[in-house]
Amino acid sequence: MGDRKAVERVPARPGSVRPVPHLEPITTDNVLAACAIAVRPDQAGLVAPVARSLAAATGGWASSAPAS
Repeated sequence: MGDRKAVERVPARPGSVRPVPHLEPITTDNVLAACAIAVRPDQAGLVAPVARSLAAATGGWASSAPAS
């Protein structure tokens, strides 16, 4: 794990509220919102896009396919 870059943690603005991550079932009503979730640019190589993960979970994407 020594090869990971240090990430500067930016504190929240005073009085602001950060969203709390939570799990919920993916439905036709919320799938587009789920697919819009993104990580910071410096994390993009570490995490697959939500759409790809959903496709893999439902058998619609070959698990060996390279990340886009």
